This record gives sequence, structure tokens and C-alpha cells, in this order.
Amino acid sequence: TVSYEWSIGGSVVSSSSTLDLSSTGSMPGVTVVCTAVATDGDGATDLNSASVSIGNRSPSILASISTNGTNQNAELTCNGTATDPDGETPIVTYEWFNGSNSLGSSNPLQLNSTLVSSGDVVDCIATATDAMGDTDTATVSHTVTNTVPVIGSVTVTPNPAIVGTDDLTCAVSASDADGDSILYSYEWSDST
Repeated sequence: TVSYEWSIGGSVVSSSSTLDLSSTGSMPGVTVVCTAVATDGDGATDLNSASVSIGNRSPSILASISTNGTNQNAELTCNGTATDPDGETPIVTYEWFNGSNSLGSSNPLQLNSTLVSSGDVVDCIATATDAMGDTDTATVSHTVTNTVPVIGSVTVTPNPAIVGTDDLTCAVSASDADGDSILYSYEWSDST
């Protein structure tokens, strides 16, 4: 007859011929030893053992971006949710890119006009790393929106004007929160 003994870290966990690893709570990298003992009808025995190392399964991660504003002055927060089938607790890190240019690993990321312009696509790469060093990544993107320019004032000079004598001049004061250059166009109308 043959009997079996399974041990992990020196502790016996089962005496069955098969071992369900999910019942042991063992983590990747742990060595599992099976010792088999053969006994004949006269009570003589022999034993031998074999071992196997528990392999690691990679974590997985999902990511999203939450925003406070959407233009080049927005604050972007990358939210990564990582899971691991082995029960490890993955570490989540972030890196931001504008095209091929890294914007760093700060999270949240405060945008400004030196980092992005209207229409740029900012990517967040979220990486989950488990205790064994295996990784998974997820990439999410945010498109920088344009802010509408604001006209502060419009004045026409001279006022009053004399027909046949004065040329009218329209002066505009405007600003753009994105720092974009402003192109002005004009349309004149009268009340008649």
C-alpha cells in the first residue's frame, strides 16, 4: 500500500493522493513537497519525495481618468484598480505622457500651458506589479479641450463721429485662458 503526505514550509497539509492548492492558501514561490511511503505485506517500507514550486499568475488592472476641468489648466487623476488571482496585493503606479513626452508620475497631474496645448491627447499608463514582479498595464486618455476666448470690451472711436469727416475705429480687448493667439474679425452695421 502507498500513503502520501503533502507538506508546505515543513507543515503537513494533506494525506490525500491529490492536493487542491486553493485549500492551502499558499502563495507563489512556495515549495510543495509530496512524500510517498510504500508498505508491503510484511510491513517493510520505502519512501521517496518530490517537490514543485507554486507558479505566479500575473495581476490585472483597469484604469480610468477623472477630471477637474478639461482644458490645459485641468487637474487629471488616474484611477487604477488592480486584482491578483493569487491573492497578492499589487502595487499600482502611474506615468503620464503627452505623445512621446513623459509628464511624470505625479497623481493627480496638474496641467498647464507649458505641458499641453488645446487638442493634445494626454495618456495615463497605470501599471500593477505583484509581489513576484509580474505586471499588467492599462492606458487611458484625455483630450485637452479649447477654452472660448472672452471679449472684455469693444469701443468705437471717435464718439460722436461726423459723417464725411471721421473714420471709425473699432478697438477690442479680449483674452484667452489657453494662451492661444486671438484672431479678430469685424462686422459693421447701422440702424437703418
